[in-house]
Formats: sequence, C-alpha cells, structure tokens
Amino acid sequence: MLDGAEVYLDGFLSYTPQELAIIEVMLSSGVPLTAAVTCDVELPDVFVTGCRTLRTLTRMAERCSRSPELVDLGAGKMPRPAGLAAVANEALLPVRQAHEDASGVRLYEAASPFDECEHAAAYIRRKVRDEGAHYRDFVIAARDIGPYSAL
Repeated sequence: MLDGAEVYLDGFLSYTPQELAIIEVMLSSGVPLTAAVTCDVELPDVFVTGCRTLRTLTRMAERCSRSPELVDLGAGKMPRPAGLAAVANEALLPVRQAHEDASGVRLYEAASPFDECEHAAAYIRRKVRDEGAHYRDFVIAARDIGPYSAL
C-alpha cells in the first residue's frame, strides 16, 4: 500500500502504542519516514516528552536497521522578547537564573493550583478594572495543564 510513498509525521508530541506499532512496520518495510519532534537534547528537563519520543523513534529505527538522521532546525528567526526569556529561565529550566528585564511577565507560585488560579484571576480582574487592560492582553501558561483543567 505504501510502495513509493514517503511518510511525514508532524504535530505529534508522543505516539500511542498502536501508532508506534504502525511506525515500526513502516520502518521495517523500508518506507522513507520523517518525523518532526519538538525537542532540545541539551534541555531534556524542559522538553521531557519530545526527548522521550525522539529516543523511542531512534531506538526503533536502529532495531529496523535504519540510520536515523537528526536535523536541528536551530533557533527561531524572530527575536525573543525579554519577558519570554525570563519565563524560560525562571519557570521552565531546572536551575533558575535571575533575569533583569522580565517586563510583561509575572511569575507566581502558590501552595496549590487553586491558589495559583485565584491569584491570577484577581490580578487580571484588577488590571482590567483599574488600568483599562483587556482580557485578551493576558496569557496564563502552565507546564502541565492537567492539575488546572477543572479550575
């Protein structure tokens, strides 16, 4: 069915066991396969799932006597705002570093997800009410959204 085909996988953070079984069949059949994975091998603590997926696909390719080729697309072309760099340094990396210019970013950690959500809601309400901000001006990000989804 896939004779002469080239398969490109993109937009997957990880794969189910069924998907991995299909990928392994394609690899063992010699189907040219390219998978895009969001991963920085130098920051495995930040890109946990992507790096795990990369290791799984690499081992699978090697089991199928295929030589995986890793292509690093490098850093983005757009400059990173200083506030975003502060988030990367303070919230995502295991070793936190001080960042002088964190304009536009506010980091807060509380005792529970509920307390964090309550604080964020109060802060946003105050900015909208007192300073004329719009709700669309705010972004709330979490490394793992699971504990916050019900809140």
